[in-house]
Amino acid sequence: MKKKITIILALILGCMRALIAQDIDSLTYSMTQDENVTQKMGWFTPTEIKVYVDSHGNKIKAGDTLFVGPPSSNASYSVGGTISSNNTSAPAVMTRNTGIYMYVRTGEYLKNTGAGMLNSEVGSVLIVSQIGAKHVRNSKKSPMDIFIIAKSVRSAKFMGNDRRIISNYEKALEVGEVYLKNRKMTKSEALAILKEKKELFDLGVITKEEFDEIRTNLTPIITGKQ
Repeated sequence: MKKKITIILALILGCMRALIAQDIDSLTYSMTQDENVTQKMGWFTPTEIKVYVDSHGNKIKAGDTLFVGPPSSNASYSVGGTISSNNTSAPAVMTRNTGIYMYVRTGEYLKNTGAGMLNSEVGSVLIVSQIGAKHVRNSKKSPMDIFIIAKSVRSAKFMGNDRRIISNYEKALEVGEVYLKNRKMTKSEALAILKEKKELFDLGVITKEEFDEIRTNLTPIITGKQ
């Protein structure tokens, strides 16, 4: 009987460990996609992270600054709180603005997820207050998305709320809805700069020495051998 009770208690404790979130010091994008890592994290509640390293190698932590880019959707946001399509055959709705954010919203994760922000918030500043990881599916083996809770310090409160939740940080970076201050230059950005400088060199605006120096600095970024 005691052995059965011990086994049952062990199973219960095992389940509790699976449900309870773990706080970890550092997590990288590759780790969020690694089943061997994600299955060790709780799936019922998010895991709080002190430092996250994104897919471009940029580190982010509480207190860091994010800037808001343009919205990634051109849908209309209605006064009544519904999103309408741009289909001209659809019934007309009274809208406040055109363009909404798909991954940046008002409120706090699992507490109050409000409406998507409007494009009037382009350029506003967000101060990171919390970083967390959550499983994509209801399985410990599933990949994890990174979410960020931040405070808007430059724009007025939207619907009485100055908190912003980035529901999927990697996706928000990918579509340009947010970008990190002092981030590393991407390969595409380095290529664009090098092409522009090459045109200036061909036109005689900059010297060969200046162009060679720029090319030397940008080549490791373009080749991925930094």
